[in-house]
Amino acid sequence: MPYKTGSTYSAGQGVIGQDGIIYQATKNVPVGTPPPNIAYWLNVGQAVTTANGLAVRVQTAETKITSIEGVNTAQANQITGVQTALDGKAESSVVQSIGSRVTVAEGTLASHGTAITGLTNALPGKADASTVQALSNTVTQQGTDITAQGQVLTNVTASISNVGGENLLYNPSFEKLQEGSAATPDGWVFSVPGGVGWSSAPIASSLDPAGIAQRVNVSGLTASTYVDVTPAVTKRPSLSAGQVVTLSVYVRGTAGLGFQLFMQHRNAAGTVTATASQGVAVLADGWQRIVLTSAPLPAGTINTTPLLRVRPNVGATITAGFVELDRAQLEISGTVSGWKDNNGTTDAAVASGATATTALTARVAQTETGLTSASGQLTQLTNRIANAEGVNTAQSEAITQIDSKVTEIDGKATSTAAAFNALRASARDDSGSGAKADALKGWANTAAIVTEERVRSSNEEAAAERTTTIDAKVNQNAANVTLLESTVASNKEASAQQVAQVSAEVATNKAAIQQTTSALADTNGKLSTLWSVKMETTAGGQKYAASFGLGLQVDPSGVSSQFVVRADTFMLLNLNNGTPVSPFSVSGGQTFIASAFIEDGSITMLKIGQYLQSDNYVAGVQGWRLDKAGNLEFNGPAPGGGRLTMTNRAIKVYDANNVKRVQLGDLSV
Repeated sequence: MPYKTGSTYSAGQGVIGQDGIIYQATKNVPVGTPPPNIAYWLNVGQAVTTANGLAVRVQTAETKITSIEGVNTAQANQITGVQTALDGKAESSVVQSIGSRVTVAEGTLASHGTAITGLTNALPGKADASTVQALSNTVTQQGTDITAQGQVLTNVTASISNVGGENLLYNPSFEKLQEGSAATPDGWVFSVPGGVGWSSAPIASSLDPAGIAQRVNVSGLTASTYVDVTPAVTKRPSLSAGQVVTLSVYVRGTAGLGFQLFMQHRNAAGTVTATASQGVAVLADGWQRIVLTSAPLPAGTINTTPLLRVRPNVGATITAGFVELDRAQLEISGTVSGWKDNNGTTDAAVASGATATTALTARVAQTETGLTSASGQLTQLTNRIANAEGVNTAQSEAITQIDSKVTEIDGKATSTAAAFNALRASARDDSGSGAKADALKGWANTAAIVTEERVRSSNEEAAAERTTTIDAKVNQNAANVTLLESTVASNKEASAQQVAQVSAEVATNKAAIQQTTSALADTNGKLSTLWSVKMETTAGGQKYAASFGLGLQVDPSGVSSQFVVRADTFMLLNLNNGTPVSPFSVSGGQTFIASAFIEDGSITMLKIGQYLQSDNYVAGVQGWRLDKAGNLEFNGPAPGGGRLTMTNRAIKVYDANNVKRVQLGDLSV
């Protein structure tokens, strides 16, 4: 960004002059034309920079009036920006933009104003927080139509994130030593060919005074021999085909000694499927960061072997010396990001974030036929946790939206209002590649409660409606409760309805219950009520249902009521000495009555299973009996009063002493 004497600049480019001022080119700038020079450069702010920090202030102001083919426009803009930074460690910025515009075109007058304020703070690769507020308003007149509109949008975002993903290298700053070793970092090995002298040791790091660096001393290097510092086989970072990774490390050492980064990508058999390398870097006494980015990993790749290679310079003229290594990093990204440690070493938390958004709107419009006033508010809160691969593993949301509107058209006024509330919690398995697969199909586990309410009122009608939904889902298992309530009243009728539904399903099997309750009354004297329950199941692709309903209707023609049951078996139960007894049931198209008392009956056809008799029947003494074999017996009203018997062969009459007095038919029986 500082001005370079030997460079040319195009209109619009910005530089920092030697006086610390930020300048913007107003036209193409030739070589050797440094700012300040008002013929080429515009002073737009101030900047203070050091080797480790930067502070910037930018301010521009612009006014413009144009007239094109009868359209007149007046416009003004002001932008103010302030930025501070500490070399890749922390950043902070404030930006404010204010603009206004007035336009007149063919009878249309428009006035528009905006104000945007943005606050951003960041620890690169660790945490970010931002707040944005946008204000805008517009007033438009076209003929007799006038519209006024205003809007406020506020967004707050805070996140702790792993830019480019987690550092996949174990013990990347070499702080932890192998158990029982005073020189070898845990999880790392040294690959040294014969004939090369070497030694290693942990030392205090001048890059991170609170930490250590790994020092490697070498001698006897040749153009084909070198020392590699690489993760142990069990610590090789796991990767997948198609990913792009970036390897980096901070190094310093003997001036002129060579250093190079390599990556060997391997399949499940351990075979190298592809490699990546960069040119030989020349070491110096100061720290420098060496970076290598791979091409997309080939099919079958499951891990990679990073190699931090100490070697001679290109001409192999410097073959001995030392190198210090610190803050090695491998990340799934096409761009190197700020330093971060490895979660497996530090038990650091995975990425997380939180956002809050509130939007307020208001609008009033007047036309030749009507007037409309509307306003709304939307609030959204979101929190999330993501794994090292950037895949969200858990998320919660809360959304509230409120709208209000009043409209008058041709003397008819209508007012409406609506409220929407939603709570949602989601999670998915965090198991490496499994999380990626699940990210493609969505959230595996979710729970949600959604409530939507609407009201409407006009000169002729009023209505209110509310819908509440409760959902829970784990993979293919889901449960739902839905409640719909509505009321409508007009100058002709009034009605109310409630529908409740409960359902549960596992894979393709589903069970559901729906209950409906409604009432209606109108000015013509009609009244009706309904209550019904419907049950339905689906098992193996086959549907089954059962239901019942109770209804009552009153109208000028009379009163009618119905109770309807749909079931394979309908049964009444009561308790007899503590035991359930069914006095009445219907099953398979047949009616079963255990015991009945009929005061007055009319039977078109009667079938007797065994016999028909009086309640005082005593064989040969009193009462009467007719059995299904065709035998009929009549006794006197009291014992000893005589009797009559009849079969298909004979009729017999007995006196009070049981002496047969008359026999008709077959006299032999």
